[in-house]
Amino acid sequence: MNELESTAEPVFALRGTQFDNGTIAGLLFFTLAAQFMTVIMLAAAMVPGYDFRAAAISDLGVVPETALLFNVSLVLVGVFNLLGGYFFYRTHGRRWLLAVFALAGVGAIGRASSRSTPEGFTASQHCLRSCSSTCRPSGVRLASLVLSGFYPSSLAGSVSSSSC
Repeated sequence: MNELESTAEPVFALRGTQFDNGTIAGLLFFTLAAQFMTVIMLAAAMVPGYDFRAAAISDLGVVPETALLFNVSLVLVGVFNLLGGYFFYRTHGRRWLLAVFALAGVGAIGRASSRSTPEGFTASQHCLRSCSSTCRPSGVRLASLVLSGFYPSSLAGSVSSSSC
C-alpha cells in the first residue's frame, strides 16, 4: 500500500480526540459551503442594486467593492475542495473521487485567479468567459473560449447574463 492508498487509521488528534479521514473530509466540506454561502450573502449586500434572481454570482467577482472578497473565497473553496477530496479519497479508496475533487478545486482556484470582465466586454461575453473557466470538459471550454473571443457585437444584446 503506497502513501495514497486508503487507510482506516486516525490521522489527526486534538486534545486526546482522534479524527479519521471521513470526519476531516466532512469538516472541510462543511466549512467550504458555510464560508462560500456567507461570503456570497455578504458580498451581495455590499453591492447596491444586486439582485439574486437576475444576476450571476460571478458578477460579485467583478464589482470593485466585492472582487477581492469573492475571489479569495473562491480560492478557499478550491483549497478546501482539494483537501476534503483527498481525505474523502482516503476514506473510500477510489481514485476517480480524488480526480473529481481535484478538478473542482483547481477549477475554483483558476476561476478566482482569472480576470472576470475586462473593459469593453458585454454581459454575454462575461457569461461565456465564466463558463469557460468553470466548465472543464475540453470541448465545452474550447467552444466557450472561441465564442467569448469572437462574439459579434450585433448579437451582444440577444443573450442576457442571467442565462448563464
